[in-house]
Formats: sequence, C-alpha cells, structure tokens
Amino acid sequence: MIKGIDISHYQAGRVNYAALRPGGVEFAILKVSEGVTLADASFSAHYSGMRAAGIPVGAYAYCRATSVAEAEAEARAAVRALEYRALQLPLFYDIEEDALRLGGDSLLFMAAAFARVVTAAGYRFGVYSNQLGFWYLCPPERLRAAVPDAAVWVARYGASSVGVDGAQLWQYTNAGSIPGVSGDVDVDILYDEGLIRAGAPTADPVPDSGTGAPQPKADAVVRMLQSCMAQDGYWPEGQITGFKSREFREKIKEYAADVART
Repeated sequence: MIKGIDISHYQAGRVNYAALRPGGVEFAILKVSEGVTLADASFSAHYSGMRAAGIPVGAYAYCRATSVAEAEAEARAAVRALEYRALQLPLFYDIEEDALRLGGDSLLFMAAAFARVVTAAGYRFGVYSNQLGFWYLCPPERLRAAVPDAAVWVARYGASSVGVDGAQLWQYTNAGSIPGVSGDVDVDILYDEGLIRAGAPTADPVPDSGTGAPQPKADAVVRMLQSCMAQDGYWPEGQITGFKSREFREKIKEYAADVART
C-alpha cells in the first residue's frame, strides 16, 4: 500500500516535483483531457516534472460524453493529448457529476467504448468515480465482466475505508497536505502496486522504468500505428495512404524512416 496524488491545471505552478518523493509521494495521476476539445494545459509540465523526479505516472480523462460515440471520441482525444507518452499506471475515465444521470447501462457501454479505443492504442484502462456514483450504478464486478482488466479507482472522503469491493485505488481526500505541493491536493492510496508497470505507446525510445533499457524503436512504430488506428479509423489493408489525416501519414513515414536508419 503506497501513497500518491492526482493533479491537474489547478496545481499549475504549485508543485515542487523534487520534493514529492521525499515527502512520501510514490505515484501521480495527471489530468490529460476533458471532453473532446479540452487538453489539460498543465499535463505536459506535470508529466515532465514527475518523470524527472522518478515518480510513476498515470492519467485521467474527464467524461463529458452522453453516448457511446461521444465516449469513443473522448478516448481518441485523450490519446491525442497524451502524444504517445509512456504511462506506468492506467488511463482512467473520470465518470461523475452530470454523466451519472445516464444510468448504469449507458455508463457501462460508454466505459467499454472508451476502453476499446485506449487499449487499442496500447494503454491500460480504468474508471474513476465516487463510491455512490459510477460504482453504485455499475459495481466493479459488472465493469470487469465487460472489460476484464479494468482498474478501479474510488473517491470516498471522510471514511475509514474505501467502501467498494475490488477497489485498487482510493482517493480519500481532496484537501490533503503534501510536502512539495502548495495548497490542497487530492491524495490517494494504491492498494494494488501491480498496477505500476512499464509499457505504453511512445514515439521515441523511452527508458523502461524497471530496467533502464530503451524501448526498441520498431516497437514504438507498431504501437504508434495501433494508436493511429484508434484515432483515425481502420485503414484498408494496412496502407499508409488509407489514413484520413495527413498528419498521421507524415508521422508514420517519419518513424518508418527512423527504423530504416537503425
């Protein structure tokens, strides 16, 4: 059982990353996006600071969707905002507030749709919500029947336990005090340390946090192709020209050339 934090643009300029690990922070989950159009303005800075400090990182995307199609679009937006960065924890779908009015069946279908896109891009998937929100409408066993490896992150404040069977993460306060963070911050407990592991899409060779070995560039290209499929749609018979987006076509050509030079 280890302690971590989750942060967003609300903590912009308020984090001394080097002070976090000495202060007991052993992981961080960063907001990456909200809905389809909003990428969190502080994600890149938080990501770079955490990784420079040797702190494992996960991410979350805030749900504004009201349908399966919108959930898929939000997943593609999250993958784009991540820019193929490696994550050591899952990418969580933050389902709360207005979304809860949709009911358990709709939320389950939306979560599964989000999961299909992000796992196709090479990221692990989870859901964040409060004890009486998504997890009341759709308990972990129901989610995992649809998405077997889904990670379960529960928010519950002012309690002595997480209160949800199968929870792996507990956000136990939104007003925590942590050395290295100025002001209040969300604080979490990770029960399942196996959730922290290396491996995710990346456009560049990134050191594996467990071994220090660089990730093979060819693997990075394969994962990037998978991510492009998730974002841009299936391309016919694997032809680069089948991508709708010129940007993706050019990126693939660029990385293919890198592989040829190695």
